[in-house]
Amino acid sequence: MTGVQRALLVLMMGLTVLLHPARGQVRLCDNLIPGVSIQSRGVDVTMLDLTPLDFTGADGYRSPIILFTCNERKTFAHNGVQYDFPDQVWHVNRVPGGWLSSEVKIFKDYKEVKRTMSSDVSGGITLEKFAFSASSSYSRMQHTITNTSKFIEQVSSFDSATRTDLVPFWVLELGAIVQGFVDNRLPANYSQNPAAYKLFIQYFGTHYFQSAKFGGLIKLVLETSSEYFQNNNDNRVQQQAEASFMNLLKAKGGYSGSVATVDQRFEELTTKSTRYYGGNTNLLSSSGIVQWQATVAGSHGCFQENWRHQAS
Repeated sequence: MTGVQRALLVLMMGLTVLLHPARGQVRLCDNLIPGVSIQSRGVDVTMLDLTPLDFTGADGYRSPIILFTCNERKTFAHNGVQYDFPDQVWHVNRVPGGWLSSEVKIFKDYKEVKRTMSSDVSGGITLEKFAFSASSSYSRMQHTITNTSKFIEQVSSFDSATRTDLVPFWVLELGAIVQGFVDNRLPANYSQNPAAYKLFIQYFGTHYFQSAKFGGLIKLVLETSSEYFQNNNDNRVQQQAEASFMNLLKAKGGYSGSVATVDQRFEELTTKSTRYYGGNTNLLSSSGIVQWQATVAGSHGCFQENWRHQAS
């Protein structure tokens, strides 16, 4: 067991007093709010990859720890469709956005990568020392910065989103399977049976997401030779990265206005990769952003979350 895993396990010593199992008959949800099911699952913070660059790698999500029920029969309307509003969800609201409201970040140090990844999910918790250490995206970006004499720019934008907040932890109940593990396999203290806590993390993770934002996200990742930075300041690089993103939107039919010309030297010294999250991404190659965007409402991607430790 690594020191990182041990540190996480020690934090879980209070897990057995977290929650109580659900009682009585339950009514399951038939048509959940798109994307919200991800909040029922535990997360291993060391492996979390919220918006992965490689979709074939591990993303850090673990087995469900919460059973969503619809005993109260609440609903939520979105784009003319009525969705089930789980009893375990406290609030749902829409978050406005827009493809033209892009955000540009420059990474010259792998610690900056961690800080950004942490800010997307931290919920006010400082986790930089051990979070994401086994994330495939973090490992890839760390390698690029450390071993290839390149820096990384990241431009992202979302059109619109839905935010969901779970009920407070003192009300939330664990599902029967995870509660059974807690009751029957976990001792009161980590030191009594470290292997049991390690097994818990393997199945259920270290955290869950108290709140999350779901929608369609476009992310452009650019790897630029450090040579370009020698003669251009960060503002100039940001302008080139943003212009590259706008060119991408225009090529995919998501923007019809004028676009600044990208510096030829920047193009020569930069490699680009684009990732789309949510919706039917197969439509992007043939029909473009507009058609893809129409499918996002029924298949949201998750791009920002606030977590809570399972021992809280």
